[in-house]
Amino acid sequence: MIIRQPDNCRDKYGGFTRIRARATGFFRVEQLNGRWWLITPEGHGFLSVGVNHVDYKEDYSPEFVEFVCSHLFDWGFNTIGWSQETMSSEFIKGQVIHSRGWGQEQYEYVDLPYIHLLRFTDIEWYVNEEFPDVFSSTFADKCDSIAREFCSQMCNDPKLMGYFYSDTPNWPKWAHITGHNLKKKLDRLNFQNLASQYYQVIHDAIQRYDKNHLLFGDRYKGNQVIPVNDIVTNGLPDCVLEAMQRTVDVLSIEYFAGFKTMQADLGYWYQFSGKPILLADSAFLAPTDTLKIRPEVEIYVPDQTERGLAYQRFARQAFSCPWIIGWHWCAFGCSQGRKSGLLNGEDRPYDECVNLMKTFNTRELYTVSAK
Repeated sequence: MIIRQPDNCRDKYGGFTRIRARATGFFRVEQLNGRWWLITPEGHGFLSVGVNHVDYKEDYSPEFVEFVCSHLFDWGFNTIGWSQETMSSEFIKGQVIHSRGWGQEQYEYVDLPYIHLLRFTDIEWYVNEEFPDVFSSTFADKCDSIAREFCSQMCNDPKLMGYFYSDTPNWPKWAHITGHNLKKKLDRLNFQNLASQYYQVIHDAIQRYDKNHLLFGDRYKGNQVIPVNDIVTNGLPDCVLEAMQRTVDVLSIEYFAGFKTMQADLGYWYQFSGKPILLADSAFLAPTDTLKIRPEVEIYVPDQTERGLAYQRFARQAFSCPWIIGWHWCAFGCSQGRKSGLLNGEDRPYDECVNLMKTFNTRELYTVSAK
């Protein structure tokens, strides 16, 4: 097992010891002097710099977990984000296939904070259309079963930060299928009632077995444009934002763009919801032997050194915002469904990139956020 050794400035979870708050034994969020923080179990301010999709080989052995986490430690990352990886995707057929993802055995092996996704629904990526009847006992029973299986086992784990729900749920399409025109006030109110029920049922199921951990909610797709009935909207309608406010602790957003492009949207969503924001998935891409990128794509950079520099610029801008509490990078390795990780196809790090990431993570993270 890899054990995090605390230093003079960081506790064993990676929290900044100069930011002190009430210790509860579990992660929580608190606003201190105008800045939002995650608070570690030991009561110190924590900003989450994580990496997603670590399960790119579907290898669940202790040796592979140690391989992943030793790299994360070395690069200065302090969180395992959503572990599942896209193994294949056929959007035309409406299919996205994920790996199994890490579970209790893997999480217990390494001393690193993590967020776990509980897949209560299959409404993600704008392709799947299995929209549940959230008012039915069937949906409530399903949520209870999923929460009971995982949450009852992990409710006392201080490394667990909390839970995600669906990845990039297609709320506008759900509104369309259920006959709600989001341009009409009455339809918006009725759809908000549906969304409130969805979040309430999931909240109650988790709380039944685990009252200790944060609810990070759905991982919304911030910059996804979706045409529905000739209406172009993003994946985060206001009525859904309003529905999640009472039962979710953190607003989790995936947004693939430069920070200046997304800043206005993020600021609006923060003001509307009052929730601190986790940038749950974002990255910059550089061409490799297996990945060709159009130069006009905003997140394109010409090489791995520029990729690391783009990480630093983005992180400085993001963590200067007092309502951003984390940023999780997409992704760790090179899988069949994704060829944009921090390792090449031979599992060797792109050193020019990750060394620059490490510089920010270990030297600048809490300096930037304190300004």
